[in-house]
Amino acid sequence: MSRRWTLAIFVLLVVSSICRASDIAAIRVAWRMSPSQKISLLAPGSSEEIRPAPVVALKVALPPGAVTSAISIEHLTLTGMAAPARIKPWKGAPVILGARGIWKGVAYQEVLVYPLLAGTQPGQVSFLQSFSASLAITANGAPRCDSLPEGLSFPAQSGLFINEGQARIWYQGSLKLAREFSPESGVPQGLRIQVSQDGIIRMDKAHLPTALTSGDPRDLHLRCRGVEIPIVVEGEGDGSFDPSDAVVFYGQKLSIRDRDIWNGGDFTDTNIYWLTLEGTPGLRMASVEAEPTQGFPTPPSFDTTVHVEQNNFFTTVNHFNPNRDLWYMRPYYGGSPGGSATFAVTLPHAYGSAAQVTAHLLGFANVSHAVHITLNGATPTSGGNPATWSGAGFTMQTWGFTSGLVSGPNSLVLSSDLGDYQIPDYFDVTYGRTFDADSNGLLITDANANAQYVSAGYSGAPYVLDL
Repeated sequence: MSRRWTLAIFVLLVVSSICRASDIAAIRVAWRMSPSQKISLLAPGSSEEIRPAPVVALKVALPPGAVTSAISIEHLTLTGMAAPARIKPWKGAPVILGARGIWKGVAYQEVLVYPLLAGTQPGQVSFLQSFSASLAITANGAPRCDSLPEGLSFPAQSGLFINEGQARIWYQGSLKLAREFSPESGVPQGLRIQVSQDGIIRMDKAHLPTALTSGDPRDLHLRCRGVEIPIVVEGEGDGSFDPSDAVVFYGQKLSIRDRDIWNGGDFTDTNIYWLTLEGTPGLRMASVEAEPTQGFPTPPSFDTTVHVEQNNFFTTVNHFNPNRDLWYMRPYYGGSPGGSATFAVTLPHAYGSAAQVTAHLLGFANVSHAVHITLNGATPTSGGNPATWSGAGFTMQTWGFTSGLVSGPNSLVLSSDLGDYQIPDYFDVTYGRTFDADSNGLLITDANANAQYVSAGYSGAPYVLDL
């Protein structure tokens, strides 16, 4: 056994056009609330909880190198109405600039629209029916405004940008060579690396373009969302990138927390890293000797959580509610023959047979709901079984199992005696597991304690990263 381990790593009614003079451009944006969107927005919630102000996110593609400066409102159409129940109106400007970002090499500016505005009289609000605005930008180079070229290599019908036709024109060359496109003005061109799961990534010379391996490897830099990331470059000490040398870093999938909005086209967990060769030394990881010498105890297991989620069913419940993902698992109809759903969960290297299961579920109709759960046929020893809730809304349920879990494939079964549709969102299964590696890797999280760890199952000497 080795004492080393590897830490594993809306559719909206929108029109737009652009005008440009010298180095200043203005992208005009117009938006109108559709009747169906208004109905969804003003629908009463399923609980007494006050919902935050609804927000709609528009994404405006920018020319390469463009920098946004301000948005100027040209026209607003507002109507007065009685304040809807349990929805908090917005007290700020109805249209503001949100975050900037990059999607598959295309720079964009987020424009946040708050349709429900606080009124001047008690019990009254203003409802934003439509607006037009001008988004001022400073751009390097003149974006062309001619017709869409034939055979353009742009993601077809992405529906993400309100000015997609312009984006196709601006990025027709750079998107064909995405790996050579730099997202930031003034940053040398480099390699665009897509990461969709956490883990240690190693890229040797065969995986890198010649432009990055022909210079001094000590000048390699890695950035993610504008922040430089420390890396390891094996064999960089001689100033030459040899066939046996490699770039090593800990990559993380995209996980945006505490966002004001969810439903602005952010339907991805793919994170983007940029590897560039510059004229100055890049940021590197520090290394320390960590041979255990204190004689601390060696725990046999640690608690870990496996997340189970299948995004194969889309529904617009809570469409305008911030921080709600609109993708779910396929629904099932309780109270009918076969009215259950089975979910496969792989739990490697289990230590014992106990587990805790947390489920995020959606009740589709405004009725009472009840759900039973089993783990490999075993019923829970804690938590409601059935777990109950009511209304068209979400619930978070947790069950404890003292037995039933096995190492490897497991089956979670949900069922209901009531005749209604239930939509699972995701499951989190927490269980004890050993320190054995999976596919030459292991990610552990443990309490702050004096301990030493023994991990086996590696084909060679692993990297050990303290995150």
